Amino acid sequence: LGALVAATLRKGENNPLWAIVVGSMDPRAWTPGEVSLVEEFAERTWASVERTRAEAALRESEARRELALEAANMGTFMWHVEEDRGELDARLMGLFGQSPDGALNLSKAMTLVHPDDAAGYAAAVVEATKPDGSRELRHDIRVAVPGGGWRWIAITANVSFDAGGRPFQMSGTGVDITVRKTAETVLSESAERQAFLLKLGDALRPISEPLAVQVEAMRVLAQHLAVSRAQYYEIEPDNEWFKPGGGYENGAPLHSSRLRMDAFGAFVRNAYEGGQTLVISDTGLDARLKTAERAAFAANGVCSIIAVPLVKNGRFVGAIAVDQATARFWAPAEVVLVEEVAERTWAAVECARAEAAVREGEERFREFSDASTNALWIRDAKTLRMEFASPAFDKIFNVLGPSRGGDGRLRSWARLIEPESRKAVLANFRRVRKGERVEQEFQIRRASDGTLRWIHDTGFPLRDANGDVQYIAGLGADITDVKETIDRQGVLVEELQHRTRNLIAVVRALSDRTLGNAASLEDFGARFRLRLSALSRVQGLLSHLAAGEKVTFKELLCSELAVYDATDGLAHKFTLEGPEDVPLPSTTVQTFALAIHELATNAIKYGALATADGHLFVGWRIDPAVGNDPPRLHVEWRESGVTMPAVDALVRGGGYGRELIERALPYQLKAKTTYELGVDGVRCTIAVPISPTASNGIFGSE
Repeated sequence: LGALVAATLRKGENNPLWAIVVGSMDPRAWTPGEVSLVEEFAERTWASVERTRAEAALRESEARRELALEAANMGTFMWHVEEDRGELDARLMGLFGQSPDGALNLSKAMTLVHPDDAAGYAAAVVEATKPDGSRELRHDIRVAVPGGGWRWIAITANVSFDAGGRPFQMSGTGVDITVRKTAETVLSESAERQAFLLKLGDALRPISEPLAVQVEAMRVLAQHLAVSRAQYYEIEPDNEWFKPGGGYENGAPLHSSRLRMDAFGAFVRNAYEGGQTLVISDTGLDARLKTAERAAFAANGVCSIIAVPLVKNGRFVGAIAVDQATARFWAPAEVVLVEEVAERTWAAVECARAEAAVREGEERFREFSDASTNALWIRDAKTLRMEFASPAFDKIFNVLGPSRGGDGRLRSWARLIEPESRKAVLANFRRVRKGERVEQEFQIRRASDGTLRWIHDTGFPLRDANGDVQYIAGLGADITDVKETIDRQGVLVEELQHRTRNLIAVVRALSDRTLGNAASLEDFGARFRLRLSALSRVQGLLSHLAAGEKVTFKELLCSELAVYDATDGLAHKFTLEGPEDVPLPSTTVQTFALAIHELATNAIKYGALATADGHLFVGWRIDPAVGNDPPRLHVEWRESGVTMPAVDALVRGGGYGRELIERALPYQLKAKTTYELGVDGVRCTIAVPISPTASNGIFGSE
């Protein structure tokens, strides 16, 4: 370069050195004006560059701010307080549901705010614009959204005041916080709903009657929602009528009448049958309802309603409805709550019904088991420990059941079984555990009194839901009397046959004796008829027992001997000594009579009443009780003056009469007997247990 002018610039300590240089290839004398011009140009160029850079930085900052505002769904505003004039950017106008080129001031904005938020927002604006107030606005509001619904906006602003302390400008932002508020609302409503459902569960838990469950559930729901009425309905089997269950209206249980399903029209019925929750805020204005349907709601005092149908296994089974006489906007959370209460109430009602059925079944089972003369028992299939035994168990086995303090272990009960049957009985228990049904008979010996009893027991398995045997149960019956009756009937059949033969023999003997002593045919007829009458009285004595009459021993004896007393010359051949009135137990007479008859028949055939020199002595007395041995009627039958024949069934021990006395009487009547055949006749003693009351007349209070 031949010549140059360099103008240097430094702006601030931290800024770099700036310079503008002009030069010429040829030597040149620079005038002062040219130097000043270069210096001025340097200053202006630097200023222009800095301004361009600042504008670029501002544009970049504005772009970032716009991105941030857009990402946050945030708009800005400026409100001129005295003029009530607002300047809102397009985004905030959109949040308020307004056109971007429209105008929105505070007065108009307040008309868009949710009624529940308007008063609070107005008070916050007043507080922010007071000179001694907060001078800032921080408030969340809901604004109406075109097409329905609400949007949450968080307003944040600062207020500027003039020198006189008057507010003249508020500037700030509005942010869409609907998502956050919705989440908070959902969480709050969920917590509130759970708290309410816990309260409902606590209220229903102690109630066991289904209708009371319905009433209490409706009471809690009605009070929580502050509605006029809550009602639980069930559908009758014809699917045409609502059967009202428990309800609650204006602070008291509700008792309503039956209601036809189509009482409110096809729209309501279709919603029910389709399983859709019916929500109506104002029945008088709802366009979905026809005029007649609106009138039906009005006639029932229903202006707003939530009705939840209950559909179980594809069938409409009931509904829960809450309503009130005034219009009401039902929040979604309220609808969800009623739906949840409907399900829980239905479940609680069904549970109460199931429990009631179980209680009724248990009560019937208890009544049956208490009344049954058979022993009902249940044992755990694994441990075989008795879990239940009816009162009859105590009576039959003479031990206490487990519910009455007894020992439920199998081994304790098995000790009662006679040893020869015990192994088979326990083997049958194992069969029942495997699922078989087993019937068995065995003998037990009562520990308290040592008596033997016959038991017929039917065991069967009780299975759980999986089909596994969880318990074994059974019915035990005391069949001792049946066994004895069967044995006694066998004896009686044999005796009937034997007695018939004896009776024929007696009739033949009477006929022969009467004929041998009769002077004429007429004399024979008269004497024979008398003897047949006496014989008939002996047979008729047994029939007295069927009428419940008491028979004394003397009556029994005399009836049996009357036939022989009617025979000429025999009355003097027997002697009777003993108390007059000794009643025999009804179970004793029949067998006892057979024994006396056998002795008398033997006497008339072979013994004291068959010979001229023979004599019969019958004496009886009451032996008092000794220790555990009860009082006994002691009878002595003693014949004398008899020469016994060489061949006699009784002597050889093969006769029925002797078997009856020596075996049947001890077995059936618990009698003590002796039977001897002396050279001059039969000697027999019979000691039969009788009731203590029968002996009081002889021994007084002993």
